[in-house]
Formats: sequence, structure tokens, C-alpha cells
Amino acid sequence: MHISTAHLQNRLGQYLDLAATEPVIVEQTGTPLVAMISYQVYQHLLELEDLVWGQQALVAEQEGYLSAEDTLRLLQQTGPGEVEHETT
Repeated sequence: MHISTAHLQNRLGQYLDLAATEPVIVEQTGTPLVAMISYQVYQHLLELEDLVWGQQALVAEQEGYLSAEDTLRLLQQTGPGEVEHETT
């Protein structure tokens, strides 16, 4: 459902109730400004985001980036300022 900011101001309670079951898009001068979603949907989106970042980290590690364990091991083996940096 799309509503204007004026409608939101006048009927906040009604749209909060509605956002618990379906997204409410608030528009200002006809341009989408804010999406109101239920907390449950918000939590689900955060979980999906975590999954995506986790997958990207696995891909990065497979492509040659150091794992967290390798990074820690490297830092423990060297003193401050001793890590060599590769230049391209």
C-alpha cells in the first residue's frame, strides 16, 4: 500500500497496524520515502543479509583472501610494523 506523509500523520495507528501484515510505502510528493514493515519481516531481512555476507566471505576466502585464523596466526608471528605489504 502506498500512502502520503499527510495520511501517515493523520492515521498513524491505522498504518502501524497495517504494516504489521503488509508493507506500507510512505510517499512524499509522489516519491517513495520510507517503507514500513513488520518487525518480523525486518528480522528476516537481517538474517538474509547475514547469510549473504557469510557467503561472500566464503567466496573471498576461496579466492585467496586470508581466513580469520590465518590472519590471526600471521599477526601473532610478527611484531608491530613487521607485516610486509604487497604492492601492485
